Amino acid sequence: MRGAQYAPRGPFRVLERRHGLAQIVERGVAVLSCLAEQAKILYAEAEENNLGMNEINARFQRWHVCFLCEHEYHGVVKCALGWACWKTYVGRPEWDWSQTRFAAITELANGLGAVNKHEERIAIIETQLSTLLRVFPDDEGSALDLKHNLARCYLLSGRLEEAARLFRLVYARNKVLMGATYPTTLIAAHQLAYTLNELGRYDQVKSFVPPLLLYGRKFRLEYAKALYRPAGASRAEVLEAVAIFEDVLCTLRRVMGPSHPDTLEALGELDRAYMTLEDYRKFKS
Repeated sequence: MRGAQYAPRGPFRVLERRHGLAQIVERGVAVLSCLAEQAKILYAEAEENNLGMNEINARFQRWHVCFLCEHEYHGVVKCALGWACWKTYVGRPEWDWSQTRFAAITELANGLGAVNKHEERIAIIETQLSTLLRVFPDDEGSALDLKHNLARCYLLSGRLEEAARLFRLVYARNKVLMGATYPTTLIAAHQLAYTLNELGRYDQVKSFVPPLLLYGRKFRLEYAKALYRPAGASRAEVLEAVAIFEDVLCTLRRVMGPSHPDTLEALGELDRAYMTLEDYRKFKS
């Protein structure tokens, strides 16, 4: 009776039908069913035995972390487990003291992100945010986290204006609440700089990023992009960008390895900056 009363509805039912993930969890691969059942049992034991919030939270992580290698699940496995988690706890009340229902919908949203279903994920996060603001109106920190996730979905969906607007808001509030150098503040700052570059607002990046250059190579990369990408970039600006890319790339190859996505991204930017320099040489000759 409970399952029927709290069956997923609205965007959840539509998404479940579209991706066929209910069948994966309910009828599909036995390994997925075992992983879901194990996570469910471990979490139930922690709740029933009042093991405390630290242990309860640690056990809930079994919905997205492998107990053998301690790495996060990814791809369709993460997506299927996200659906299984949501279906397990959808009957919990919104005001549940442990926020289990809220955590379950987060697993669902993250699972959709793992298979690049960003537009669908937007609907889930918007539902999360609406629920949070209604049930826990004073939890601004969690609201900012959700807004950051929503901005990421906008960015990955190509909705750049909305992404920039929301990243700017999240950065400004985190700066006030947590300080300018707090990790979540810096993450929002980098995402804002990246989005502004994607929008072609290079002058804004060149004025926004310099005070942040001390806080990581990602800011240096965004600054270098803003130097060489504009159509009117000077030769000196392109040379400065090349120097930054070469320096950062050296570090990335040593620390992250030659095939890491960050290394490959920096290499691609360096190649394009070299091409811009070559255009200057051709024009001069």
